[in-house]
Amino acid sequence: MIKGIHHIAYITEDLGKMTEFFEKILGFELVKKMYYEPWKLDIVLFKSGAQYIEVIKPLEPGSPPYRFLKKRGEGLYHVAFLSDNIEEDMDTFRRKGVKFLEDKPARGVDWLIATAINDEGDIEFQIAQNTD
Repeated sequence: MIKGIHHIAYITEDLGKMTEFFEKILGFELVKKMYYEPWKLDIVLFKSGAQYIEVIKPLEPGSPPYRFLKKRGEGLYHVAFLSDNIEEDMDTFRRKGVKFLEDKPARGVDWLIATAINDEGDIEFQIAQNTD
């Protein structure tokens, strides 16, 4: 069941500038910097209250995030909704016509994710389940 917002992803070409903005100007807690191999992303993860902010820089031309950035520019990339049972929620959404990039939940930053896509392959939203 969907319980609320898990994280918001912001896409950028300038990770340093956006890291400074979220950390120094907004005062969000920097949790982690990492490289996400499956989509070839540099990610800086912030926490704001109970929610996370992912600031991502795509590195692989042709990947879905890279295409999104080139097509729409910097800004909001997606919203991920918090699930308490991601596989059950995937089944529920599929019955309602939602398509997912993954057949089964995939490993995200520190959680499981399922990525809903539209007919062009662009991300519509994610669902995420904490693993801790």
